[in-house]
Amino acid sequence: MSNLYKFNQDSTVDEFGVDHSNFSVRDELEYNKMRLQEKEQQQSFVNRQNFRQAGQSTPITAEKASYLTTPLQPDYGQAATLQFDGQNLTWQQNGLPVKSWPAMSGKPYAQGKEFTNYANEGPIPEGNYLLGQGTGQDYEDNLLNKVNRWAVHNKNIPDFLSVNNWTATPAAWGHQRIPIQPQQGTNTFGRHSMYIHGGDNGYGSAGCIDLERNMPTFYNDFKNYDGEMPLSVKYPKDW
Repeated sequence: MSNLYKFNQDSTVDEFGVDHSNFSVRDELEYNKMRLQEKEQQQSFVNRQNFRQAGQSTPITAEKASYLTTPLQPDYGQAATLQFDGQNLTWQQNGLPVKSWPAMSGKPYAQGKEFTNYANEGPIPEGNYLLGQGTGQDYEDNLLNKVNRWAVHNKNIPDFLSVNNWTATPAAWGHQRIPIQPQQGTNTFGRHSMYIHGGDNGYGSAGCIDLERNMPTFYNDFKNYDGEMPLSVKYPKDW
């Protein structure tokens, strides 16, 4: 996984002097969470200092993905599959990559294959899935969702009108999402309700595949494709 700390050479002791030799997976998860919180607090302090010194909007210093996709375009009439490896979602045809989008799954402190069985924290489990044509949702095209977005911001509206609340949080979900359907033989560890979606909060999710600002381009390609799309999730050994 992408650790939030470095290990000393040939050792189970990290750069902070903490020995991980007796850590369980849950211990590692909680430790990652703590280190991430420390990192965010430090970044927040730096941003506030920059803001005071510059007298202008807080500069963005965190690393961001390029949002650039490969220049090739899919053949929508030809059979295609999707591959997700923890860092990229790749459209393949004839066994070759045609187009790729930066992607991530899991909370920032739990982006590693050892955390796939942790609901609402770890990444989507490895296995085979399916994206059904016609199952994608774009709340800009849905009248009910437009009503919902208005309702959840109006305190006088009864709770029963507040449906599909993902539409009220586009920063987290983006404007489109596509359900990911597990196929026979895939162990999801009881996890469900996983999607490919976008957003504007930085890469990471509670188990979905997050394309961040690249979701609109993928969603357009998926809608134009003629059929369902198999999705294979397989992580590298060192992820």
